[in-house]
Amino acid sequence: MKDISHLSKRVQNMYRVYWGKVWFRLMTLIATIIGVIKRPQDLTVLEGFHFFRSFSPYHILWVLWLWYMLEKLFPLRNMKPKGCMKYMASEYQAVDPAAVKDYQTKFEQQNRFYSKGALIVALIWSGVGIVIGLLHRFKILNNAWLLVLTCVFYLGDVVCIMIWCPFRAILMRNLCCTQCRIYNWDTIMMVVPLIFIPGFFGYSLFVLSVVDVAIWEIMRLKYPERYYPISNAGLQCANCGGEIGCAKLRNQKKSSMRKRIQKQKA
Repeated sequence: MKDISHLSKRVQNMYRVYWGKVWFRLMTLIATIIGVIKRPQDLTVLEGFHFFRSFSPYHILWVLWLWYMLEKLFPLRNMKPKGCMKYMASEYQAVDPAAVKDYQTKFEQQNRFYSKGALIVALIWSGVGIVIGLLHRFKILNNAWLLVLTCVFYLGDVVCIMIWCPFRAILMRNLCCTQCRIYNWDTIMMVVPLIFIPGFFGYSLFVLSVVDVAIWEIMRLKYPERYYPISNAGLQCANCGGEIGCAKLRNQKKSSMRKRIQKQKA
């Protein structure tokens, strides 16, 4: 178990909130699976403009995901980690280029490194989308299971932050969540299954996810210095307050586990 008692109250509260999100989204996934099995007739809300014809539990799900999209756009400092807000001017702590040897070269290296990782993720997730689309086209995945798959991705987002992230560890190779180049891509990655269900439910969420990612990428093109630790002191480990997904806390957990194993063997 990570020891977070030394962290600020804000970060401690955020860890509690995010573990709450893990359990809440797990319960959402389970409830959705039960719903699509027990009441398949409610799934008509996903199609066309049936969204406006009658109320179903999936309207609640839509509102949850709507907020999930919208909160990315608000500077809710006490509710969100630094990683997803680094595109904002309020989170930028400028590094003096004169104080860093070969600053421009190192900046360009980080830019290329993270951009390459982002491109790899974009290509792989596009492939995932194509596979999902083909499975739907050949009726292997129906609308019900596309919705369930979206819930899996919804849960997967916080699992990546709190437990283990294949994008960080294998594809992006960034040190921690705070330094993640694609932090706010999670919304568009989540809704990929829904784009294969023509209707207001999925399309409205997809449009909002595109807005989220477009703002993130436009700001990166305009202010790239906000996105990399070489140029933004707020992203550097020396100035980290133990943010969600902190590498130091992750390594601390591994160290504690090794000690427990050694103690058991002794």
